[in-house]
Amino acid sequence: MHSLKFVKKLHQKKYRDKTGLYLAEGKKIVEEALKLGLIEQIFITKENQREFFNASVIEEKTMKEISTMEIPPGVLAVVRKQVGLKLSDDKTLIVEDLRDPGNMGTIIRSAEAFGFAIGLLGNCVDPWNEKCVQASMGSIFRVSISFYTYEDLERLKDIKKIYATYLEKSFNPKDVKFSKNGILLIGSESHGLSERALNLSTDFLKIPMTGQVESLNAAIAASILMYMWNQ
Repeated sequence: MHSLKFVKKLHQKKYRDKTGLYLAEGKKIVEEALKLGLIEQIFITKENQREFFNASVIEEKTMKEISTMEIPPGVLAVVRKQVGLKLSDDKTLIVEDLRDPGNMGTIIRSAEAFGFAIGLLGNCVDPWNEKCVQASMGSIFRVSISFYTYEDLERLKDIKKIYATYLEKSFNPKDVKFSKNGILLIGSESHGLSERALNLSTDFLKIPMTGQVESLNAAIAASILMYMWNQ
């Protein structure tokens, strides 16, 4: 059984990395993790104690101390990370230097919807950050998440198509015949992909837009391209 002191440490990335554990909060999202057998321990307040068996019942003020949310939902679980195999044969969406936790969580949710694995490249926000977990709506429990280096992409570009979002020298995704197990590279809205990542790409894509919109945020762009890949 984990102590409350241990649970509070999981608010920090270094302890999530060290232990391979993270926190999930809320009845629905905890139920999702429970179905997959990923939960190590559940903490619950007295008014919610009938919701889960074998949960550790704690006071509401204690829940506020260990919760990562401003208004704790009364149910919190310690969950084991699901980290995928690195060089997967699946379609993979690799995000580079994506810092926004809401965008990351939404991308993970869309990746499940469209059948993609997730890759992390460069300095990304921790996908097991509490805001990412909430935004993923439980998809983080089911999507393969792997860590990539630029050296990995260098090796992969000879055997896989690597599609990058790029405003110049780009194809409309509607005109592209996507490979079955290629890689889609997405950067942040503010900075886009680095020159290093672009140099490792084999094909370039640009989402056609009307009006005076210059760009889309990473989660929206990624979702549109993953959907188009499947058409």
